[in-house]
Amino acid sequence: MSILDQNIPSEYWNAIITNDASYDGIFFYGVKTTNIYCRPSCKSKEPRMENVVIFHDQDDAVHNQFRPCKRCRPDLFIHPNEEILNELVEWIDHHYHESITLEKLTSISNISPFHLQRMFTLSKKMSPLHYINKIRLEKATSFLLNTDKSITAIGMEVGFSNSSYFSTFFKKETGFTPVMFRNNHKKK
Repeated sequence: MSILDQNIPSEYWNAIITNDASYDGIFFYGVKTTNIYCRPSCKSKEPRMENVVIFHDQDDAVHNQFRPCKRCRPDLFIHPNEEILNELVEWIDHHYHESITLEKLTSISNISPFHLQRMFTLSKKMSPLHYINKIRLEKATSFLLNTDKSITAIGMEVGFSNSSYFSTFFKKETGFTPVMFRNNHKKK
């Protein structure tokens, strides 16, 4: 069961009882007596705290046999930040080879560094930097198998700032150094 916590954080409870829309998309809450889940901004009758469970996302609620509220329609909800994140991810996917910093991402998205980091991690289950490096890793594995370029050249081409960091990240994620990966996977 991936319910956040049976003890509801006071911040979340306050969002529920004040119908705070700024928490929409950050969590959903379900009412055990009705098996209905809502957005924090739902204007339905205030539930009793002991009947409330908190969910990471809608999939958690559905997995736990809760159905969407007909009043706040959490199943139709797209957080405005999700659109911004999708645009940001698309930008990263096209610019992965460039030097990308959190400051660069915040200037593109017009979101504070703290909020961007939090939103990205909640949505993608990884930090922006980790996501960027995963994209770079995908590109690097393709280059390793399809070119004879040096490991250093491939690392630099996909955006890693130095070959040591590239090799370390590559090994951590794949279990192989780039050279081992190339030798084990390259078509002969």
